[in-house]
Amino acid sequence: MPVCEVVRVFRYPLVTTVVSEGVLERHAGAARWAFNFARAVMLAQWQAFEARKQAAARALSGLDAKAILSRLSKSDRQRLYGRARQAVGRENTAQSTGLRVWDDHRRRVLHKGKPSLEPGDDPGQDAGALERRLYRRRLELAALQTADPTAYGAEKKRELEDVRPRVTELKRSLAAQGAYRPGAFDIQAFWTATRDLPREEGASVVAGGGAAGIRVRVRPCGCCVEELDVLRIWCTQGPACGNAVFQEEGACPGFPLPAER
Repeated sequence: MPVCEVVRVFRYPLVTTVVSEGVLERHAGAARWAFNFARAVMLAQWQAFEARKQAAARALSGLDAKAILSRLSKSDRQRLYGRARQAVGRENTAQSTGLRVWDDHRRRVLHKGKPSLEPGDDPGQDAGALERRLYRRRLELAALQTADPTAYGAEKKRELEDVRPRVTELKRSLAAQGAYRPGAFDIQAFWTATRDLPREEGASVVAGGGAAGIRVRVRPCGCCVEELDVLRIWCTQGPACGNAVFQEEGACPGFPLPAER
């Protein structure tokens, strides 16, 4: 006898308060801003790459963009743009040399998943000055790890604090030139670097779930908002609030949720 399964689905309305509506709007606004920021980064990278590709195609063919479309057949255009992409790719490889050196240094110093730092092979005298200098630095850190693990931990932290911003800035600069295609973690690092700038230099003031980026959570009463990062609670009803936390503490702060700055 066949078995019939019936799936019952329940729909519940989301009943919000003035405070919770504000929190939800901040979450939605932050998500939209993150999407727009990532889209802007990827679009700028693509436009820069396309501009360089078109310039390379004009240089290879001796024709302007309009003539390339009107005088060349589809197959000829495809071959031309293929050569142009290869030319731009070679330029990108040359421009990314510094990034590869710094990023390799970062990965080796971090040595994620490995018990000890591995300096890598000696780059030799034919390598660039930067590559030789960073190799010597890794040798120093590896020796310190063996001699004094505690001191090594502090020195490793300082080294990464110096290297990571360099890598992020190199990636951002190359992406703006169309020479590097950033991934999700790169875009996150770009935003973090922008967020940490002074306001007059273009800092982000997007609320990541709360005012000025503070993570918040609405309490069951609906009128109290808990700021998770600073362990502080805001209430819109003041002492009239029946929240047990405020009863235990003696009084409700009575302050409204801080406005976005």
